[in-house]
Amino acid sequence: MKEAPPLSDFTTINLVYNTATFANADVTGVWTGTALAFGGTAGANELRWAMSTTPGTTTTASANWPFVTRTGSTFAIDTLWAFTADAVGLQINAYNGANSKSNQMRWSWDAVGSYAAAPQFSAFQSTAHTNPTPGDGTITGGASPDTSTVPSSATATSYLKINAYGNVIATTATLVAAGPAGTAPTVTTGAQSLTTTTAGTNWLNTNGAWASAQGFSQGGIIFASVPAATTANTWPWLCALFCGLGLTTGTLTPVITLQYSF
Repeated sequence: MKEAPPLSDFTTINLVYNTATFANADVTGVWTGTALAFGGTAGANELRWAMSTTPGTTTTASANWPFVTRTGSTFAIDTLWAFTADAVGLQINAYNGANSKSNQMRWSWDAVGSYAAAPQFSAFQSTAHTNPTPGDGTITGGASPDTSTVPSSATATSYLKINAYGNVIATTATLVAAGPAGTAPTVTTGAQSLTTTTAGTNWLNTNGAWASAQGFSQGGIIFASVPAATTANTWPWLCALFCGLGLTTGTLTPVITLQYSF
């Protein structure tokens, strides 16, 4: 018996993002900012959230990034930035903590590799990738009653909500249909389960709610099929980060993870 050769890994697989103005984000995308590579460290390859009332700048170092002030009620954090180096970044203007624009970010890969299974993505509290603990007050664990429709820590979802498109798109030159993308997420949106996309030109909330970015056993999104082998593609996705009184204070550094096999 002869064994089949292993599938090849990708030479390039990363995160690309739209820096066009908010008004133009779904009309004329601008994807020329340096892509974020995996394994962020020392302020590089980071997504950073801030409030528009106290924003950072494209040259603000990670250690000086402005904090978000908790209030007595929950709210969406309304600006998002991509930093390729500690003080070298660009704003993802399509993001506003809601579902207003469809063309925000994409997972992107080259034509060298081949998936052996459907890719999936979510968030974890650290690079250890341990399952989040619902209700522990972290971004991925969430807190009750902030992120739970039932007043119980065990049912708390993540403060970070994610959505993904049902198809892969060949290039960033092709935009998905203009937003709003389905129903706007709320702080309690999402179920404690891995959600599968539905093939087609739709988002998760065409068929259900946004997903909770809460690890893979309690949240996250998996693509509905295995993408074509040795074919460059992009996979559009959206996110919304919320804050609430139950969120632990401090410098919060959750890890957004794309998992795949080849």
